[in-house]
Amino acid sequence: MRKHQTSKKRGMNKRAQEILSEFVYQIIFLVILVALAISAFAVVHAVSKSRFIEKNQYTRDTALLMDALYAAPGGVVIYSGLNLTGKQFSISIQPSRVVLYDLKEK
Repeated sequence: MRKHQTSKKRGMNKRAQEILSEFVYQIIFLVILVALAISAFAVVHAVSKSRFIEKNQYTRDTALLMDALYAAPGGVVIYSGLNLTGKQFSISIQPSRVVLYDLKEK
């Protein structure tokens, strides 16, 4: 009878170990998930502080404007609402290239 009781205890112990190991795996998964979420928020915050998207859009708009001027026949007058002085940008137009400098980064 003694053997039967010890084998029953071992069976319960084995089940407890399975539950514990499953719990540990779930905790590890949650820690990894939280770490990924925090890193995603950090990336979004860094991109929102960056002015790369704004500078990229200004350079594309200016390049498109230059292409339109080149293709337009006759004299062209430009009335642009683009005010770069408030944004602290400087534009350099070279052949086949438009470069936008951020004066705050210097």
